[in-house]
Amino acid sequence: SLSYSPRRRRKSSPPRRNRHEAAAASAAPPAASGLDEQRPTRRHLVDAAESAPAPQPPVESEPAGGARPPSEAEIFDMVLAREKARIVKDYAVADRMRAEMAAAGLTIVYRDVTGRGDKNRGAVTWSTADGREGPPSMSRIEIETRLRAWLHARNVDKNTSRAWDLLADCAARGLGTSASSTGQLTWFTARGQHGTMQFLVRDARSPRSRSRSRRRRSERD
Repeated sequence: SLSYSPRRRRKSSPPRRNRHEAAAASAAPPAASGLDEQRPTRRHLVDAAESAPAPQPPVESEPAGGARPPSEAEIFDMVLAREKARIVKDYAVADRMRAEMAAAGLTIVYRDVTGRGDKNRGAVTWSTADGREGPPSMSRIEIETRLRAWLHARNVDKNTSRAWDLLADCAARGLGTSASSTGQLTWFTARGQHGTMQFLVRDARSPRSRSRSRRRRSERD
């Protein structure tokens, strides 16, 4: 007789995925193994804060319109350097200083005692691009003191270099000098101040010349 053995059942395999499902499964990120691996701990936050770069202070930008305008002390130094060059007739240096002042927004105009422009013998005045004007006005005592020091260096000390420096200092402070056809020395500013230098010249003469003048006056008497 024939004996029959029971047929073994084959294990069921999972359903096959089509190619679109396989591609999507391969592109998906791997599943997280646990919630604790994704949540940062307090130690992680402290380490991140300590390793972060320190905040930098804001960088100050240059004011609109270019470089910083010169101060009044810087303006005086530039005007003084130009007046020294003009006195010794170094016109190349004078022109270069005028170009530097123009680049700094500084305008130079020479004016007579009435304030009108006088290119040759006027007193120096200046104005800046930000609306300032100068030089500052001086009292009559200060003007006469500076002129007396200049005349003393020229007439008594016979120190030409110092006399030129003192004259340039007077010019840079807005003090003009002139001589009339008769030789009378006068001083003036562009703000209307003016006076003669006859008494200044007399005071600045050497003691020997003053004694000679006294002798001549006594002989005439």
